Amino acid sequence: MAWEDTLLEASFRGITFDCLSTTDSAQRAHADHEYPYRDGADVEDLGRGPRHIQIRAIFFGNDYESRLQAFLVALDGAGDGELTHPVFGSIKHAQFVNYEIGHEADNVDQCSVSLEFIESTPDQTFFSHSVPAQKAAAIGTAAAAVRSTSTPVLKRQVDKLAVLAQTTRSALSRVQAMRDNMTGAISGVKTGVRSVLASLDPILFPTSWATDLTASVKGIFQGFPSFSDINPAAVVTAVVLSDWRGATDAIASPLALTAANANAADVAVLDAHIAGEQAAAMAEAAQFVLESEADQPTLTPGELETVANAARTSIEAAIQQYRARYAVEDQRPVIEALKSLAHDVQEATRAAIELAPALVTRRVESPANMRLLAHRCYGDHTRAPELMRLNAYGRKPILDAGDSVVAYAR
Repeated sequence: MAWEDTLLEASFRGITFDCLSTTDSAQRAHADHEYPYRDGADVEDLGRGPRHIQIRAIFFGNDYESRLQAFLVALDGAGDGELTHPVFGSIKHAQFVNYEIGHEADNVDQCSVSLEFIESTPDQTFFSHSVPAQKAAAIGTAAAAVRSTSTPVLKRQVDKLAVLAQTTRSALSRVQAMRDNMTGAISGVKTGVRSVLASLDPILFPTSWATDLTASVKGIFQGFPSFSDINPAAVVTAVVLSDWRGATDAIASPLALTAANANAADVAVLDAHIAGEQAAAMAEAAQFVLESEADQPTLTPGELETVANAARTSIEAAIQQYRARYAVEDQRPVIEALKSLAHDVQEATRAAIELAPALVTRRVESPANMRLLAHRCYGDHTRAPELMRLNAYGRKPILDAGDSVVAYAR
């Protein structure tokens, strides 16, 4: 697919503008180490420098002066800002450098603006460190962002269908099929949460329907005690993982949309929204586990990776749904929110993994069971279940001298 098919609307700090051309450049820093009597040099790569972005913008029309003034105000703001490149997309930290405005006598009511930006990579600031619990809590905020961006996309599609039904009688059966699918999607979520908006027509109130779907999916967590109120003193690893598996299985189960006379495009709209809702809920399930881990580390790195991978797989599936169904301008806000959600899940998981000591391989000096081995390794025999879990032992074996086991360094 050529870039002309995926061109984005350029903007800086939220102010959009039209582009005539862009020029992007970057240079890698290097050090050349030369030696006597030897041809050439040992070139050491010191990293890529910042990207330089040159954009030629144009403002035209009867109101071009007011739009130009608003754009100049955005340029004059201190610090970096988000630049949406028409080809490469969002650049979170772009530092504006200079501009040149050109007016020509033969081209009335328009001007061209030559812009230069430099990609900024902010360094760590003082007090920027966030603890694992804070990183886990950020997942909930990112999941809410996914819902807040996906609901307007759904509403626009359902509103178009409602308008079509008012002007075309043949579309009535299509609208009814959409209504049946939307109602059936919520009833297909097997939870004890009773819909508080069930009396509203989902075609007329699609935002309320989306809220109801979220409440129904979140209600799945109520069936798993360890998710309702995690008490670090009472956390049992097997129970947390068991509840997580049960909750995620229920969340990820597909919701069949099989209403009669259903339009394929309408089904794709609901499939994409439901996939986004499931991705947000899967991430929140990971959040529950990671928050409990932040209070009291009990899981192995492999178990934490399993939790994170399940959430990220669901997020990737939702991204693919939106890419397949929507044009770039509709899909982009939702996909960017989903990407941020995946990043927050990854960072929270990494922080949880780093809470535990490093894993080492220990050699068994003489025959021992797990309880005796825990006493030898840690001076604490009650950590025997930990050794069994790290080494995937389902029962209490007797280890021989010379056997190797994986254990925490302390």
